[in-house]
Amino acid sequence: LTLATYFPFFDSYQNHNSMPQIFIAYPLIGISSLFFPKYLFLVPIYWVGQIVLRSFTLRTFGASVFGCILPYWLFFGTAFVNDELGTTLEHFTGCLSFAAPGFSQWTLNQNLMVLFTLILAAFGIVDFYNNSYKDKTKARITYNVVVIFVIASFLFLILDTSHFNEIFPIVLINTAIISGHHLAQSNSRFSNIYTIVCTICIACIMVANLMGEQMIR
Repeated sequence: LTLATYFPFFDSYQNHNSMPQIFIAYPLIGISSLFFPKYLFLVPIYWVGQIVLRSFTLRTFGASVFGCILPYWLFFGTAFVNDELGTTLEHFTGCLSFAAPGFSQWTLNQNLMVLFTLILAAFGIVDFYNNSYKDKTKARITYNVVVIFVIASFLFLILDTSHFNEIFPIVLINTAIISGHHLAQSNSRFSNIYTIVCTICIACIMVANLMGEQMIR
């Protein structure tokens, strides 16, 4: 759902009449928050992204709010008809509570994944800003928004360590975009070696995760 959100969202670039694109994007955000209510905390980050994309107006803001709450009208209406409104509200209030960050609850594999993803993101961001002059204006602005999303998702993960399985995939999606741009645009001996090393590291982490799951079972 996060990835699907990006297609209409980035299509709103420099379009002050982009209500259709925004209205398509934000219900997907709303649906995502039905599975993981804290996803709603990322909505202001999307608004910042709209400002950078030059598509934020009073009308697109209204479309975003209306689109985001649309799934809730349907969901809570269904819960009310089925007399499950109380249980549904308890689920959301419980999920929206915050606890102090506790990195000790992460496993070794999770720590390695976060560290490796952070390295990929850092290399990708540094490379982008060093070579952004090679990209067209639309590409530069788009990747500026992605960088904002990368930083926001990492902060989200650090502030809410207890929901690693829900937040880390969001981190992966954003990092994959910025890191993929880095690997695709680079063409040097170092970048070739770096790509091979990254591929080996990804394979090792994947094997470690699979072995960890088998040990748990």
